[in-house]
Amino acid sequence: MPTVEAAQKFDLTLTLMTGDLAQHKTIAEWTNGVRIAHRGHIEAAKRDILKHRFIGGGAAALGAMSATAVFANIRESPKTWVQVLAGALVLLTVSLTVINMFLNYAGRAASHTSASSGYGDIRRQMEERLMTETLDPAFLAEFRMTWTTLDRDAPTIPSRIYSSVFEAVTGRPLKPKKQGRWSRRQQSG
Repeated sequence: MPTVEAAQKFDLTLTLMTGDLAQHKTIAEWTNGVRIAHRGHIEAAKRDILKHRFIGGGAAALGAMSATAVFANIRESPKTWVQVLAGALVLLTVSLTVINMFLNYAGRAASHTSASSGYGDIRRQMEERLMTETLDPAFLAEFRMTWTTLDRDAPTIPSRIYSSVFEAVTGRPLKPKKQGRWSRRQQSG
């Protein structure tokens, strides 16, 4: 005698064969993928802006201190430790400025902001289309092409941010947590 579970599995198999569930699953995966990219780029932009401000602010503060030390040296008899400190501050200021320019956190933040805007736009298009109309093949093809273009042009989302956003959007971790040596022993015994 067939059970309720067997009947549900049969219905699920039939739905998969007809494509309705497969289409809904694909649309859900696409929507989640775009949502992850949208939020990931927002978080990456925030992180890069903070790094830019931290390094740039540090360079500005050190520049002010080194200028003060140099001007203080001009008036008084120069002491060796003050000259060394002033020189070290100048070198540190220059180093931070060069690092900030080389890493280009401000430019990366702008790229992430632009990408998040694009992903947000196509996410809203998909959500609006799901609420108001059916998803015809022409819309899906255009959506996929736009998404592919965004993926190609967007900067890479750092893996920590991507994992965090993936878990927030899907409710599950990107990678299953590794079990330690002791946890396997405790489960088996």
